[in-house]
Amino acid sequence: MKWLGVSGSSKGLTEALKTDLDREVGLALESGKGIVTGGSLGTDYRAANSACQFAPGCERAKIVLPTTLDIYLAHLGNRALQGSVTAEDYSALKGLLQLVAYSGNIVVQEGFESVSKAAYDSRNTLMLSHTDELVAFQIGDSPGTRDAVKKAELQDIPVKLFKYIA
Repeated sequence: MKWLGVSGSSKGLTEALKTDLDREVGLALESGKGIVTGGSLGTDYRAANSACQFAPGCERAKIVLPTTLDIYLAHLGNRALQGSVTAEDYSALKGLLQLVAYSGNIVVQEGFESVSKAAYDSRNTLMLSHTDELVAFQIGDSPGTRDAVKKAELQDIPVKLFKYIA
């Protein structure tokens, strides 16, 4: 199976971004591709959730995490307690991650005992090793999305980039 990597912002998704994302993910799924994301909220969640809804059992969704699932869920839970992530978003993402883990399609970036910028950057590299092409949705100067696009281009992975004003 071919895999479409999806990268984009975790916050501030505009209606235009959602429309573009839903279209690109839908076209990929309809053509037989799977969706691989980095497991964040926003763009990643929406793309992986669409893949799980398209194919029961989530076999068309692959999520690459910056550390183990337990460490990542604890990190997200702490962010929810601090108020930087809503309890609703945390619960939805936790459920999705558990479904994809049950399908056997969680890939873990080894070597990180906590979530950090370095872990996310390594996760982007690992995600691209599971990607045949990348579609990216960049709001403003989003450094994580910019990192994924740059790495994909250096690896000659085809990139389709959508840019939006912050």
